[in-house]
Amino acid sequence: MPLRSLFIACFLALLVLPLQAQKNKKYKPSKEEKQTMKTLKSHPWQTEYLELNGQYIDCNAQAGPIVMYFYDLKEKVQVKRGKKTKYKKQKVDKWKMDIGGRDRIFDFQVRKDSIQFLQVKGWNDMRIIKLEDGKLVVDQLHEGNLRRWYFVPAEEENIFMDN
Repeated sequence: MPLRSLFIACFLALLVLPLQAQKNKKYKPSKEEKQTMKTLKSHPWQTEYLELNGQYIDCNAQAGPIVMYFYDLKEKVQVKRGKKTKYKKQKVDKWKMDIGGRDRIFDFQVRKDSIQFLQVKGWNDMRIIKLEDGKLVVDQLHEGNLRRWYFVPAEEENIFMDN
């Protein structure tokens, strides 16, 4: 009987190992997703206007210019190998939104047609509706409200961050 339970435990472990290996793989973006990220990072984006549940809101008049930045940052990451711990620099994609002096900074990735924020609770992903050199339109569902943000490349005097 113990030999049978040992055999079953080993068999189940062999089934679980490939699943664990798939879980730990780092996501690699496709060519289209890389091109989207390159276009997003080309310059900061400033709000032209905002639609909240279909109603036009001039958020620039109320909160000042809202600017979104997409950029790369090299961070030190801890890598454990057995008993040794190494520090390695890794490129991380960052997103920053400056709203009236309050900044939100998150890690992000682009998957298919959406911008996904990593390890964030309460801030939903944005779906890219239109992305061209002169215009960025994204949808965001936040607290039951549909927000459609219209962005244009930021003007030089409104840029507060040096990349």
